[in-house]
Amino acid sequence: MGAAGVQLTEIELDTLTGRIRVTESYTGVGVGKIVSPVTALSQVQGGVIQGIGFTLYEERHLDPRTGRLLSASMDSYRITGIGDIPMLNVHFDETPFEGVVGGSVGLAELSTIPVAASIANAIYHATGWRPFRTPIRMDHWLGRPR
Repeated sequence: MGAAGVQLTEIELDTLTGRIRVTESYTGVGVGKIVSPVTALSQVQGGVIQGIGFTLYEERHLDPRTGRLLSASMDSYRITGIGDIPMLNVHFDETPFEGVVGGSVGLAELSTIPVAASIANAIYHATGWRPFRTPIRMDHWLGRPR
């Protein structure tokens, strides 16, 4: 017994400029009975959006000598903006969990965590290069001999 999720991501990738854009997202979650459908949908959509930001944009820069945070403001720390949000498709498997009061469990990070792997897999299928760290930046791939 436990919550489960699946994430599929469609991307648009410009191999000349290195720009990666998520064009569509498909998320399936099995958390048992959904108590508040609107809230659950909003939580999953927000988790996917947060996952996109973590995967493609958010990067913390530290001064190597002092350890001081250099990206301490919104001017130097990019997050997901309205133009970065793709079509979000969400499906809930509402099979109740036996032995759990109410028949459901929390959504929590279930919709955020698989986004990075899904985007990395889409990049791998498009380019043959597998990214292993975030944020995924195509300049890491573009600078490699092919």
